[in-house]
Formats: sequence, C-alpha cells, structure tokens
Amino acid sequence: QKEEKEKEEAIVEKTVEHELGIDKWCGSCKWKDMNFNCDKRVSWLMERYHIDELEAKEATLVQGCQSRRNLRGT
Repeated sequence: QKEEKEKEEAIVEKTVEHELGIDKWCGSCKWKDMNFNCDKRVSWLMERYHIDELEAKEATLVQGCQSRRNLRGT
C-alpha cells in the first residue's frame, strides 16, 4: 500500500509539473521586468522562505516568469 501511495504521489507531482510548465523549466528567462532570471528568484525564495525547489519554481512561474507569459500569450 505504501508503494501504491508513492506511485500516486509521483503521478500527481508530474501532472502538476506539466500543467505549470515546470517540466520545460529553463531558468534563464527573465523574472517579471527585473534584472535577474527565474533561477535567481527560485534560489532567493528557497533561502528566504525555507521552501523546496519545486515549491519555489511553482511560485516563480505563477507570479511572473516571462517565458510562462510568452507561452500563455499574456
């Protein structure tokens, strides 16, 4: 049952990554109109809020990744 739960969690994680575009993460794109890229933003979020990399990437994509905007046409 533990293995089944782990498989289910992995599937959910992959689905979230795909929906948010994390599976296509480049990191070198500009964050909002700032003078730093998304990788720098992720590092800062992880250090500042003590969150893991996936959570920081999710926040970065949702809040202002330029490539995310370009993909969505916004």
